[in-house]
Amino acid sequence: MAAILVPIMKPVAEALGLKLNLAVVAYQMGDSFTNLVSPLPGWMVGSCAMANVPFAKWFRWVFPKVLLFIFLACVIVYILTVTGWSGVV
Repeated sequence: MAAILVPIMKPVAEALGLKLNLAVVAYQMGDSFTNLVSPLPGWMVGSCAMANVPFAKWFRWVFPKVLLFIFLACVIVYILTVTGWSGVV
């Protein structure tokens, strides 16, 4: 998925004046958190099946946590943007 989105994200990040490393961090956070509620990844369906937990029950349990993670990710990306983080040591 990243191979498809990076050519789109790079010009958008440049147009917004964001550093490319920061755009990658934002992508990684968004992709990882949304994978917790998406029924498409095989590991998600397999994990729910092995634990004998219906996906609807899993979704109701994890969705508030994912919203919290997304909010925290937005705060972290904002702080990184304001401080001028570049990801280079």
